[in-house]
Amino acid sequence: MANNISLVGASNPRLEFAAKWGLHTTTDYVRLQISTNGGSTWTNL
Repeated sequence: MANNISLVGASNPRLEFAAKWGLHTTTDYVRLQISTNGGSTWTNL
């Protein structure tokens, strides 16, 4: 990761994740996303 994530002012920060893979013949990928509002919106990292 090239950018730091500031937790200044955060109360009870935590990291949660779920992983799901879909393997394809020609391409595979993983998308990492972050939500700062409890999961209402997500941003790709």
